[in-house]
Amino acid sequence: MRTRNFLVPQDLIFEFVEAIEENDFANHIVGITAESEIEISIGYNTDERKVVNELQDMIDEHNYD
Repeated sequence: MRTRNFLVPQDLIFEFVEAIEENDFANHIVGITAESEIEISIGYNTDERKVVNELQDMIDEHNYD
């Protein structure tokens, strides 16, 4: 199993957590950054890499707007 950490903006947290739950990823909150982003760690298998990349895309698109 692999692990990946994400820095999730507070106003995106509900959508992000919903996507994690839909895919049954093991996860936990690592902490909060100085910029008030929530650091979340998820565990995933290599065959779930596409979904993990989509989670990162969700954050990137949010930050771009």
